[in-house]
Amino acid sequence: MFAAVARERLAAAVTTIGQLTRSPDDRARALVTRSYTGVRRYLPLLLDTIEFHATDGGEPILEALTALKRAEGKRKLTPGMLPTRFVPRPWQALVEPEPDRIDRGAYTMCALEELRDGLRRRDVYVTPPATGPC
Repeated sequence: MFAAVARERLAAAVTTIGQLTRSPDDRARALVTRSYTGVRRYLPLLLDTIEFHATDGGEPILEALTALKRAEGKRKLTPGMLPTRFVPRPWQALVEPEPDRIDRGAYTMCALEELRDGLRRRDVYVTPPATGPC
């Protein structure tokens, strides 16, 4: 009725299933671990160069970006300094790992992921710069 499967082949299949079915929490953790160090160098330039606008649905994202800009150079970050209402459930434990402490890397990557999603939904947008008379 059932064919015998080699132990190695079964182990490989279980590993593949595990990789394909990662939870959103695992994905968020991996994004922070792999990407934050590269992003933190360019984020101030991004926030100084591009002026983002938002509909009502995108306002929490703009608040987070503005707060990140203000928090630059500060050592300890708290929920009082950085708004967290934009943070989705998979990110909550990473962004606030302890009461009254915000993890800068997780907060930054979460804000950028939400910015990307907001741009795709058009809740956040960028207007072209005004040009002078020709």
